[in-house]
Amino acid sequence: MDRSVEALEASLGELGRRVSEAEQAERELQDARRALGRIDEALQKLDQKEAQLFDRAAVPRGNRAELQRRCGLLAEWQELKQKLGDAKVREAVRRQPIEKDRELLDRVAADEETWLQNERDEADRIAAELDQHRDELTKIRERLRQAGKDLKLEQAAVAVDQAKAELQDTFDRVLLAAAGSFLIGSIESEYRSEHEPAVLREAREQFQRFTHHQFDLQINERDGALVAWDTQLGEQRQLRELSTGTRMHLLLAVRLAWLKRIERGKEPLPLFLDEALTTTDERRFGIVARAIEQWSADEGRQFFYLSARRHEVDLWERCTGRKPHHIDLATLRFRTAELEPDHFKLPEPERLPEPGTHTPEEYAALLHVPPLDPRATAESLHLFYLIRDDLHTLYRLMEQWRIATLGQLETLLSSTAACSAVPDPEFRRRLAARCRAARAWFRAWRQGRGKCV
Repeated sequence: MDRSVEALEASLGELGRRVSEAEQAERELQDARRALGRIDEALQKLDQKEAQLFDRAAVPRGNRAELQRRCGLLAEWQELKQKLGDAKVREAVRRQPIEKDRELLDRVAADEETWLQNERDEADRIAAELDQHRDELTKIRERLRQAGKDLKLEQAAVAVDQAKAELQDTFDRVLLAAAGSFLIGSIESEYRSEHEPAVLREAREQFQRFTHHQFDLQINERDGALVAWDTQLGEQRQLRELSTGTRMHLLLAVRLAWLKRIERGKEPLPLFLDEALTTTDERRFGIVARAIEQWSADEGRQFFYLSARRHEVDLWERCTGRKPHHIDLATLRFRTAELEPDHFKLPEPERLPEPGTHTPEEYAALLHVPPLDPRATAESLHLFYLIRDDLHTLYRLMEQWRIATLGQLETLLSSTAACSAVPDPEFRRRLAARCRAARAWFRAWRQGRGKCV
């Protein structure tokens, strides 16, 4: 063994080299161990990620085949996801206009497909109609545009203005004619009242009183014949058109007025009335009977009334309050036995109900007032519609004066009996004004309305 210094130095050098290599190897080993730890840690993380991937995919861990199959569907899934996102965007856009329609949103959420489909069909139908109307509107605008080119619109406007001017002229002429007619009627009425023969005026007043102012006496301007004016229908009646009782009243009024005229200043002669009131109703009978009693007392005239009805004796007494001198010709001629008083007993007349504390509506129902009929004549308007604010006056006019219609009231107000029937002159003027207003209303209502077919 070489123990020389040189050999020893060589051995030390070799040992130092080997120590350096060992240290280097130790360092490399430590580095390798650290690298291995990092790799293990990375593998653990990868294992965790792999496990999470399996869990997220709901695939059993380790089932790579299923995972690979699903990875193959990734592209399709991404496409569907994109479509879903687009659909949600469209849903949000379409939902915005109907955000406040909770019913519709609830039905959508409840997936009521049938109802939604029906609503959609209805909306489609309305949309189609809207499109059709828009097309029509476009066509109309086009026609208007074309019409504007040939000045037809301006010509039509000029024609309308001319028609309006002609209508205004016609309206003015009608107003002038109506005013003239009113003035002529007023002048005619005034002339008649001032120049009417006294005998005719008295006959008119008696005839009005006999008929409860349902009729007025006039002279036909064409032939001078006596005619009756129906105040309810506003029509003229020839004598042959009157009922037997009304015709008898007219002739009786004329004859009595004429007798008073020709006997003026002379001793009045007795008058014989042969069943003049046989066909008369009880109320008119009472009016004529009271008039005869009044004439008899005023003129000292003797009246002989011949009747075939025995009960008219009691009727006369009940109507006038005075029992007439009765001569039974049958008893004198044939000596027949007198009948019992009950044989001549009259039924009690039906009286009009008094207003009492009834409201106007309740009293109208009691009177059986007919509904207002604007197509009927103004003369036939029931008195209730004119005096509903004074039920006691209404009752008195209907019960005592037998006035029931506008026509009768007008005739009464124009007669000398008006002061007795309505003592207050201001109220008479108001009643006359109401009659005129009612007639004006009837005329105005008929404007633009034809007759019923």
